[in-house]
Amino acid sequence: YSQERDSGGDPPLVRSCSSSRVTNVLKRSRTNQTQRRGGPPRVLVVDDNPDSATLLANLLRRGGYEVAEVGDANLALAVLPKEEGVSGVISHFSVAGAGASLKLLDSIRSHSNPLVHEQRVLLISDQSRQTVFAWQAGVDATLLSPYHEFDLLAALREMIERPQNDRMSYRKRQISQLVQGDREANAVATPRAIFR
Repeated sequence: YSQERDSGGDPPLVRSCSSSRVTNVLKRSRTNQTQRRGGPPRVLVVDDNPDSATLLANLLRRGGYEVAEVGDANLALAVLPKEEGVSGVISHFSVAGAGASLKLLDSIRSHSNPLVHEQRVLLISDQSRQTVFAWQAGVDATLLSPYHEFDLLAALREMIERPQNDRMSYRKRQISQLVQGDREANAVATPRAIFR
């Protein structure tokens, strides 16, 4: 188990730990939560690269979010059922790749606890071809890396503010736009013979 604080005294960064230590971290988090009712939206960052997770968390904190970071999907799935105040999850597996993010998304959507399976998820991917699969699997927002800080904050804000009853129709529209874009990109012009 390792725990770090950034120079601003922000909440601990949880790398990996046993379930008993997760419980202790969560108790401290709940205590802080009850003291800050009406505070900033809370976001769980899931990234297997500590440097990438720290960079992402710092961007989000500057944007006004309270951020907790975990280094793997199992820890994220252990934290989510115990935390009611999480506004969204950002999944970015820098080392394992987009496939790991899709597996986490699938685990979230198939979880029996409503606090988990109804969670809003933003997937950051290095590969655009994973985007359609992510939308089909139930993601709420996607972002292609590299990205600008403004794009990250805008995508997260839109995801969190989207009405619950619009989430499914929004996914369907995104899939439709991506499929239509692929058709247009793959359309082959009819070759013409040039006579001279």
